[in-house]
Amino acid sequence: MQLLSELHREHAEIRRILDCIDEALAVIEAADRELDFSELAEAMYFMTEFRDIVHHSKEALLLRQLARRRRDLRGLARDVSAGHAALKADGVAFLELLEDAAEDAIVARDDLLDRGRRYSQSQRAHLQRLEESVLPRAEQHLTSQDWRAIKRRLDCSRDETIEEITREHFDRLHERLAEGGAVAPIAAASGNAGG
Repeated sequence: MQLLSELHREHAEIRRILDCIDEALAVIEAADRELDFSELAEAMYFMTEFRDIVHHSKEALLLRQLARRRRDLRGLARDVSAGHAALKADGVAFLELLEDAAEDAIVARDDLLDRGRRYSQSQRAHLQRLEESVLPRAEQHLTSQDWRAIKRRLDCSRDETIEEITREHFDRLHERLAEGGAVAPIAAASGNAGG
């Protein structure tokens, strides 16, 4: 059951990063300030890497155990797993645009806004689905034996060094973004996102 607390905490952290991304997208749309695209790209790099290395592996174990316990929830588990793949693709596509903009390449502002909003909305919907459909069912249906099995698998696969580095990276990144790193006022932005 400790895993549920970890996932709730990580979901809150992901929402904080999404809030910063949404704020940066609002700045891009208003075109009243220039943006540090490298900070925003770093936030997206964190979102894509953290989710795949640490967070989604935890959810995958939970989903597998839930599907084993309740055959009627296998479809839900498959859908959520497919959602992870779609989020990865959307996140990488948005990250690539941000990296281009950070390198002063010409990036269409509308493309950047569209991909960024699509990613943020999809990620938020995914988190909501997990919080409303998956985690409560896991809490309700998984037995203490199931939770021990998940813990054993997590302990075997867990790389504490990666998790510690990821945690420290998140803390530094969130601190910079909260201080306005990605939305620091500079000069009026041009019509293009980069260059």
